[in-house]
Amino acid sequence: MSILNESNKYTPEIIAAFAKAQKCTVAEFVKRWIIMVGGAYFVYDLLGYKSPIRQQDLAVSLPRDFICVPSAADSPAGIDFSYLKGERLILKTPDQLLQEHATVARKIVADMTLPASYYDPATETFHERACPLRPITPRYDGLIDKWLRLLGGQEYEKLLDWIATVTRLGRVTCALYLRAPKDFGKNMLAEGLARLWGRAATPLKSLTGNFNDALLNCPLVFADEEFPHKMTSGFLRTFVGSSTRELKRKFVPDADLVGAPRLIIAANNADLLKFDEEVFTRDDIDAIGGRILYIRPDPTTADFLRSLEGRKGTEGWVENGDKIAAHALWLRDNRTVVEGKRFLVEGTIETVRRLIATRGKVRESVIEWICKALLDRRFDPKSSGVMAIKNPGILYGGGKLYVNCNFINSEWEKVLGDNRPPGINKIGRALKPLSRGEKRLTFDERRADFYDIDPEHIYAACVGLQIGTVKKYRELIEMPREFAKEEDDESVDATARDGNSPAPSHSPSKGSQSSESPSPPAPPTAQAGSAANDVASIGSAKMTAEELLRDMFRRFNAKQSSGDGSAT
Repeated sequence: MSILNESNKYTPEIIAAFAKAQKCTVAEFVKRWIIMVGGAYFVYDLLGYKSPIRQQDLAVSLPRDFICVPSAADSPAGIDFSYLKGERLILKTPDQLLQEHATVARKIVADMTLPASYYDPATETFHERACPLRPITPRYDGLIDKWLRLLGGQEYEKLLDWIATVTRLGRVTCALYLRAPKDFGKNMLAEGLARLWGRAATPLKSLTGNFNDALLNCPLVFADEEFPHKMTSGFLRTFVGSSTRELKRKFVPDADLVGAPRLIIAANNADLLKFDEEVFTRDDIDAIGGRILYIRPDPTTADFLRSLEGRKGTEGWVENGDKIAAHALWLRDNRTVVEGKRFLVEGTIETVRRLIATRGKVRESVIEWICKALLDRRFDPKSSGVMAIKNPGILYGGGKLYVNCNFINSEWEKVLGDNRPPGINKIGRALKPLSRGEKRLTFDERRADFYDIDPEHIYAACVGLQIGTVKKYRELIEMPREFAKEEDDESVDATARDGNSPAPSHSPSKGSQSSESPSPPAPPTAQAGSAANDVASIGSAKMTAEELLRDMFRRFNAKQSSGDGSAT
């Protein structure tokens, strides 16, 4: 089909194709050359509706945009830029051209999944195509395939799935978090995939201001070594998990933006997952974890790229070849992807949960306190030391690890050597994401609230802190022991959840006994490896941990009453 006739004007066939694309007749298309929305004007040309311009730009832009449009005498959809007034030829003003060739829309919906922009007369809505793909031929590249498999590390299958679905903007997918030192190609991946739509990825910081129209040029968003100042986890969750958002741009009415952008985060460490001032529950962290695919590349990735002689070997991977983009399209067409339920590619929940729960100034200090306290004999429930009996604020055994918020605050300096504890509220907020819930335990007819800490956090943190060994902590936490449980986290009040529960106490004064009846002690057991066997040298071989603590406290009081202050 010819596009232009001998006069360099659109042929009747091309004008008919324009009308067909807009689902109207050629005669109706004469009013579709321009769509007006508020102060924005979308002008049609050979490739469809162009980006919006303002009214003051029309006088200069329209003669250029419509230079190939035939006259009204040659086509029902033709445009005349002038008219005769007597014997004078008068140029039409932009307002006159708008009267003859424009249609007013009431609303804009920008859509990343549309093949072309169009106007819907039934709803008076202009549907704007956003983020059109560049014309790139899909092509497999063996070197790029090997690099991607190294870059993906143990998660290389998920990385390939992510790349294969990067252009499917109709569904949300997880964000990529690439943690690696320099020379692994983190930036090259973002730049190469961005070439699918344009010349560069959209910086994440450009979306946190008053306008976010940069997404219309490239839906691939890149955070390189830093997050925008004061960006919250809530923004990250919403950005990754939403397929519709508000589009804000200068001089154009606000619109809905349909489509799910893609986010790549590149960093040398996991510190971008610190959200110091935020309060997390386990569910909050799981929601973030499902949205992030955390990747540690193979350590030989940089060596592989160096073996290609650096830039010389990767020539054409990004610019002057678009080889990464072409390989991504080949994966799109040839790779079978097992889609997730919520996200096309699901995040690494367990890994990200661990990273977020243990990062942040206060959270890291609280983790350090727990690790050190577990190795401190003064806090060992089996110990005959006075401190463990008087205020057992850290309890462990039988696969359980309980800590009390007030106890950590009061014993902060003894364990860490820091006389400025962060305070009960901050400690409580730090414990929330580390715990599996709150438990209320009964000791000596008094109750205290504890956080039920997930031991896996301790096993992971001790390696980075270089405190103890995973083996040692497993031995401590998994040693046979029982705890009397009165209530679980469903009944612990809101004050306890915020870290304001009273510290456990085992020295009730007369008349201070709780008005609520305590739970009866757990029945004694004679099984091998029970808590009783661990402490046979101190109490009866058939005592539970709770009974043992009561007995030890009674004997300690008896010593005090007799004037002997030594510990038993």
